[in-house]
Amino acid sequence: ERLMLNLTRFQIQRYSVAVVAVVLALLLMLLLDPWLAIAKTPFLLFFGAVMVSAWYGGLGPGLLATFLSALLSAYFFLSPIYYSLDLDLSNSVRLLLFVLQGILFSVLCKELQTTNRRLAANLMKLKTSEERYRRLVDTANEGIWTINAEGRIDYVNRRMAEMLGYSVEEILDRHIFEFMDEVSRSLWQPKQDVIAQNDLRFRRKDGTNLEAIVSTNPILTEKGKFLGTLATIADVTKRKQAEEALRESQQLFESFMSNSPTTAYIKDEQGRYIYVNRRIEHLFNRKRADWIGKTDFDLFPVETAKQRRDNDLAVLAADKTVEVQETLLHDDGEHDWMSLKFPVEHTSGGKLLAGMSLDITSSKRAETALRQSEERYRTLVAALTSVVWTTDAEGAFVTPQPSWSAYTGQSWPEQAGWGWAEALHPDDREQVNEAWTRSLLHRTIYELEARIWHAKSGKYRYYLSRAVPLLNPDGTVREWVGTITDIDDRKQAESEIKQITETLELRVQERTAQLEAANKELESFSYSVSHDLRAPLRHISGFVDLLQKRVGSTKALDETSHRYLKTIAETAKKAGILIDDLLAFSRMGRAEIRYSTINTEQLVREVQRDMEMEINGRTIIWQVEKLPEVQGDLSMLRLVLQNLIGNAVKYTQTRPQAEIKIDSTSNEHEVVFFICDNGVGFDMRYLHKLFGVFQRLHSVEQFEGTGIGLANVRRIIHRHGGRTWAEGAVEEGATFYFSLPKLPDKEAQWN
Repeated sequence: ERLMLNLTRFQIQRYSVAVVAVVLALLLMLLLDPWLAIAKTPFLLFFGAVMVSAWYGGLGPGLLATFLSALLSAYFFLSPIYYSLDLDLSNSVRLLLFVLQGILFSVLCKELQTTNRRLAANLMKLKTSEERYRRLVDTANEGIWTINAEGRIDYVNRRMAEMLGYSVEEILDRHIFEFMDEVSRSLWQPKQDVIAQNDLRFRRKDGTNLEAIVSTNPILTEKGKFLGTLATIADVTKRKQAEEALRESQQLFESFMSNSPTTAYIKDEQGRYIYVNRRIEHLFNRKRADWIGKTDFDLFPVETAKQRRDNDLAVLAADKTVEVQETLLHDDGEHDWMSLKFPVEHTSGGKLLAGMSLDITSSKRAETALRQSEERYRTLVAALTSVVWTTDAEGAFVTPQPSWSAYTGQSWPEQAGWGWAEALHPDDREQVNEAWTRSLLHRTIYELEARIWHAKSGKYRYYLSRAVPLLNPDGTVREWVGTITDIDDRKQAESEIKQITETLELRVQERTAQLEAANKELESFSYSVSHDLRAPLRHISGFVDLLQKRVGSTKALDETSHRYLKTIAETAKKAGILIDDLLAFSRMGRAEIRYSTINTEQLVREVQRDMEMEINGRTIIWQVEKLPEVQGDLSMLRLVLQNLIGNAVKYTQTRPQAEIKIDSTSNEHEVVFFICDNGVGFDMRYLHKLFGVFQRLHSVEQFEGTGIGLANVRRIIHRHGGRTWAEGAVEEGATFYFSLPKLPDKEAQWN
């Protein structure tokens, strides 16, 4: 009823507007006609009233306004004017055209209103549909965005923004590559005529990756022009992570099974292998493909296969884990395996059998060897003459000790605990207790000599006791294992040997004193003889010189007599030199060594300068290497170098070009010097004579000398604590070595 009332009011309002519009048009024309002569065009304002009425009210008000306007126009403005409706033909036509135009305009407005109402209704429906679609897209579970032909994002739904961690406004108008990694950019190639799907990776705002499946559809105009791409993005990050975790888990499982020291396998209820690890392939030299789908009867001898199948059936029947020992034949013989077998539920509801087996052949062999070793040990202990004993960690006997009882005569009750100490000599018990306590404290080997009661002889005898601790894995002592060895006979023998040794030492001291006295007397005698011989030799040499001068001008003696005199003079001279060398050799044994640090290179250069007269223009190639400093007596070592370098110069005089090398080597304890030449050399068979007094390997006619120089070298070097030796070959040169011990500078200066 209320609706009908509203409708009636609206109808009255529309027709009232039409009447008011016509009346207003009439009044305006009447008011304006005197000035504008509107009566000549009476339909102008009335047509406006018709338009307003038709536009606002529709067809009815428009027709009403048309007919009212026509009536008023004919009555007031068309000839004859006023009070008459009789019209001529021209005005009638004009009036008819006005009416037709009004009717036509009213109809057009009616259709326009109908069209507008329909358009508004359709627009409302479209807005409602668009809103519904937008809500659907924004609340979709997948991300959706559209990308224009330039690759920029012109629409993105909320889900996509949430997936990337951005707001919608932060994503719009940005290039899609800003959200992709390098690999995904290369895969993003939308085409105009292709619907595609790719796995792509996007970067979130926080830097993490978004794994997604992207479905793309081209957006085209009706004419087929490419406008952009519609992309639907499904977040599969969790699925990818789950797949990666599963893959890593599978890899870890496979790595574990492949590197496991045990074999691993899975069988179905019929005993067919459906999985074996790499260890089985390696041990049995059979590829995995040769195992899958086969039973033990296809792979092993019948007896072995039956044993394994029976064990498998027992596990499936018991429906629990079972540990069994199995024997399998390998290329190198039979192996023992410890197998752990257990049932596994299959997804289909059936049962599978899984197993892991460890080759215990080595352990079994070690166990057998250990058992045999223990038997040998027990047999060896029984055969030993020594007493073998064991104690707990504190040193107490906790089990009977048969060999201890046999030696000491103690029964088990007497030796139990610390009762064994009663068998020790009373004077040795404190010493044994201290040593034993020390070993217990430090967990070190116990070793001690003491006296113990010997039941068979009825007396205390000396023994050597030795014990070692056996440790637990944590380092604590589990027990002690020791032996007692009777050394009484050895102790008596040592006592006798000690008495004999003391007697011998006294005799050696006496003989040494006698020898030292004799050596002193000999040195004194040598010095006296050498000194006393010098005067007669000087007289002989002097008188021979006088005699040669006296008869030299008179020719009283013939040539033979002159030769005799010359021989006497030369012999006296050589005797003098020999006596000088003997005196020097004697002094070397008595002279005090004054140690100092010696520059060996400088000393060699000084000796070379001293020998320039002897060299007398000879061609000698010297090769003197860098020599270390040493500690010793400067004058004595000068004499050593003079003798050795002088010999090198002397025994190379037959060579047109002599070569002499002076060098050294050293080790932790000493420095070794050597002088090498290319002279006449010597026969190694006579090496033992080389450093002796008056020992010569060449005649005086070949090379002059007294045979004391090398003896002096050896005496000096020996007094310094060094060594001397030589190497050589006939006509191939010789090398002479001497060593000096390394002494600290303070010790060298103190000496």
